[in-house]
Amino acid sequence: MSLLGSSQNSPEAAEVGPDLADNVRQSVDEHGDVLTVRPYRDDGDTRAAKQLLTAIHDVKSSDGIRSTNQTPPVAFEPTYADEAISYRFAPVDEHVLEELERLVPNFYRDADVQRVPAEFLPIQEGQYLAAARLELADDNYFKPIKHFEIDPEEFETDPYGAIIPEMIGRREGGDNVSTMVQVLIRPAWSNHPRDRKNWYHGVDKTAERLKKGEVGWRPSAALEGFATALTGGNGEEIEHTKQRPTTSAQKQAADVVGNQRGEKGYHLNVRVIAVANSPEEAEERVQDTAGMYRRFYTSTYEQGFEPIWAGPDGATTLVRRMARREWVDREMILSASALAGVCHVPTTLATPEIDYSRTSGSGSTPSEAPAFESFQEAEGEESK
Repeated sequence: MSLLGSSQNSPEAAEVGPDLADNVRQSVDEHGDVLTVRPYRDDGDTRAAKQLLTAIHDVKSSDGIRSTNQTPPVAFEPTYADEAISYRFAPVDEHVLEELERLVPNFYRDADVQRVPAEFLPIQEGQYLAAARLELADDNYFKPIKHFEIDPEEFETDPYGAIIPEMIGRREGGDNVSTMVQVLIRPAWSNHPRDRKNWYHGVDKTAERLKKGEVGWRPSAALEGFATALTGGNGEEIEHTKQRPTTSAQKQAADVVGNQRGEKGYHLNVRVIAVANSPEEAEERVQDTAGMYRRFYTSTYEQGFEPIWAGPDGATTLVRRMARREWVDREMILSASALAGVCHVPTTLATPEIDYSRTSGSGSTPSEAPAFESFQEAEGEESK
């Protein structure tokens, strides 16, 4: 039986013992450096995130005819701890860290990007830990989640504008809580000589179904089939899929999905953990944060994220994997454009807990300092 079973209706917290706390600290110490990103306000958007994901996409494979994808993963980790929101990239591979160190400033030009010793969520003995991971609601990963190329108006407000407040929880009178989302990504084959190995193989069929208006199974079909069997009817006449009239939005989605052929893609893990002094607060933070991923990214095409809640044993297993940035294949793949809505550094949120950079990358002038022309005008007034 899985430690994180879909039959569980909510997360169940585990008490942090000395072994778990020590194990997490040891894993963090062994990790090496990570890259912290303090964004500059209004610097970069989801298009910049897509460009970054495309730039760092590099599949490393084993030798031989039956080569396998050996690319080490990269973790993107929005974190709320010590009453502040922070963002970091935590690659497992040193070369990937160096590449990110060069490339992140190209797409978040005025961000403060620093290499620092590995960080994680503060976990202390006697606290309580809750956890969840996310799966795709439909195992056809070509079906689109909500993303900016199909639903641009949905991204006028950054998705993390809804997610970050759930990570924070109550600002007054709340328990001592820390929350972290780990988006673990691993490049998928996009230019393998054998087309069947490329992540987008078969995408044309999904695009065609979207264009025709087929969006999924009819939930009542199974009941109708059961009733038909009892009465001796013909089950072949039951409509198992539901159709909607083809709309311009569906045609647009079909085009975007079809155009994923040749695009960079990523295997994906998404994990959510929270640590607090009480089990109730840890469970609430995980449930609300993971629930917001489900609510925001679910599209009209019946694709989105579904939380898989962890019990006490599953929570401790998951946090150990997260501390090691350990990859587990969940059979989730997203194109770089779809992933950009999930894996990006927010730069437009008006949240006091966000640690924005106070200087631009091109100089040392504080972002809120008056412009040079203002000083000239003030001096002119004084000389009159």
